[in-house]
Amino acid sequence: CVSETEVAEAEVLEEVQKGYAQLFGSKEEMEAALGRCHPSRMAAIVKAKGAEMKVRLIHDLRRSGINEMVQVEERIVLPRLSDVVDDVLRVFRRHPGAEVELCVTDFSDAFKQLQVAREEQRFLTGGSSGVWFAFKAPPFGIVSGPLLWGRTAALIMRLTQACLPASSAALECYVDDPMLTTGAWG
Repeated sequence: CVSETEVAEAEVLEEVQKGYAQLFGSKEEMEAALGRCHPSRMAAIVKAKGAEMKVRLIHDLRRSGINEMVQVEERIVLPRLSDVVDDVLRVFRRHPGAEVELCVTDFSDAFKQLQVAREEQRFLTGGSSGVWFAFKAPPFGIVSGPLLWGRTAALIMRLTQACLPASSAALECYVDDPMLTTGAWG
């Protein structure tokens, strides 16, 4: 049987392989590369769904005080279900008899598509079993992660909406799941 520690360590190695984190042989080596580091504890939530196992790493940046150093002066307001209903009704009103199609997609590893500035990586470090690592992408647990992704998603949605006919298409984005409402008529 595999322990949760081994599962968590394997997940960190997968993060490294995907380019989301960087490994170091020692804390001294890590600090030589990044400057004085502020390691935080990590936890792994392991959920088994049949034969498949889902692992989520959580970087405890609140307990280590890192999140207190981050200023988040705004918050993301997500669309409501009524916004999608309004989008569908608008397409129907502008194009009576139109067939309305709804398409939902997903940004894979959405937050991790963003990069952390090299000088800030020293705040997103940790270690386990003698291996040290620094995240190169915002980890789960950073208080500013949702705002950073929300701003990026809003830009993507605005640019995409600008390419679509406003009278027959609309976009909403629920965290990392964009929903396109579009009308097709003959």
